[in-house]
Amino acid sequence: MARDVEKIDHVVVAVKDAEKAMKFFSELLGIEFDEIGEEKDWKFKSFMSSEGLELLTPTSEDSETAKFIQKRGEGLFALSFKVTDAEKIAKKAEKMGIRVIGKIEREGFKEIFLHPKDCFGVQILLTEYKEYHGCTVALKMEKREDKYI
Repeated sequence: MARDVEKIDHVVVAVKDAEKAMKFFSELLGIEFDEIGEEKDWKFKSFMSSEGLELLTPTSEDSETAKFIQKRGEGLFALSFKVTDAEKIAKKAEKMGIRVIGKIEREGFKEIFLHPKDCFGVQILLTEYKEYHGCTVALKMEKREDKYI
């Protein structure tokens, strides 16, 4: 049986202050971050390290990231798996009663979000890309309109 998951792609940590968090991880572990950018519809800014640590900080108090931090505090927000076919796994998840709560699609990159309440308290990201790491694609691409569900 072929495996649908290639590896853990990255870990997402929700933080109140991205600058403070980047400084902490840089001083402690020597990790450097690149700004991925702001998702205006989802109301967050994202910073990614080449080691696979993504820092997510809310840009609005009514964002899901802000609500998460208010309710649970800073910490593990999501776990991303690099998958061969995100849509296939999302359909399987839905058949299992797992809610799909969002999707981001860009050229060469797709990410589908599964509800944390259905996944043992951790939001699961099904991340699909072929040639590049999804965040590298996001950094290099020109501004294009994202497709959201």
